[in-house]
Amino acid sequence: MYSIITPNISKKVVFITGLIACCIGVFSFGKPLIFDRIYLVLLLCAAAYSYHIDKNIFGIFIILSLERIFEETMFMLNSDDLSFKILVICLCAFACYKLKYDRMIWVAVGALVSLLLAEAYWLYIGYQTPAIYWSFVILFQSLLVRHFIFFRPAIMERRFPEWKEIRWINTDWQIYQLMFVFVIIESARLLEYYVRHIFGFTDIVIVYNLYPYAAQVIACIIIWIILNETVRMTRERYLMA
Repeated sequence: MYSIITPNISKKVVFITGLIACCIGVFSFGKPLIFDRIYLVLLLCAAAYSYHIDKNIFGIFIILSLERIFEETMFMLNSDDLSFKILVICLCAFACYKLKYDRMIWVAVGALVSLLLAEAYWLYIGYQTPAIYWSFVILFQSLLVRHFIFFRPAIMERRFPEWKEIRWINTDWQIYQLMFVFVIIESARLLEYYVRHIFGFTDIVIVYNLYPYAAQVIACIIIWIILNETVRMTRERYLMA
């Protein structure tokens, strides 16, 4: 595990950065606004720091920063209004279009179709729609981040041809896999919503109860990666000097 996550950093540094990430996660648990602000500030600072040192890391951190800004914006718009539901459906349709050549397209299309069918069913029987639209925001956001991480080198080479040594790196793979875990968790969460609100098994709340802990752990792993990469870049910068 250590060699996969941080192949070029000493175990002592990995332990310290891991401890910092854990402390951030533990002390901010249940305080999403505080955690999100810390997360975003770390990302933006790390992205700015990496710009002149490692363009690959810079690209990854920019994608994650845009993801966080998008999520914060959608959270401010989040409501039970019809306008928000239409916005989410349109964003999901756009994501399906962007993912048309991605192997995860079946997940995106399946999720969107399930949402439309479930909404039509609840409307038909006069059932109050449960708060599932936020889960769709996170699901499709994770799918798009995974997609843009995969195509990051190609996008950067096309947009910035003067930048050298643009390639897939170990950090890309880490974020790519973590976003896949998010997709699995959100899919399981949505399935559980359907089981409760369509089939009537209202006592099934396993994923619902575990979700905050799982999401916090994944976010802390990303913070750990950010801290490790920042330390690595700093060490390489001074070694080169």
